[in-house]
Amino acid sequence: METPWDTLHRAYFNGYAMWTYLTSPFHVAMPGFEVEDIPPWIEGHERWRGLRVRFPDYIASHCKEQDFYFWR
Repeated sequence: METPWDTLHRAYFNGYAMWTYLTSPFHVAMPGFEVEDIPPWIEGHERWRGLRVRFPDYIASHCKEQDFYFWR
């Protein structure tokens, strides 16, 4: 991608990214989200549960399919 970002591009990205990061744990319970278990992530002696989430079209996100890992 060669298009330089201006202030408006950065503001848009920062807004939707932060909103998505802060609200993702609640999204998975909303209609339109597809959630499936994926293999856990093992880090040292820790085991992190994996979830793959597919976002519906009405949610602005940088990636429609995202993997999340939760400890405990």
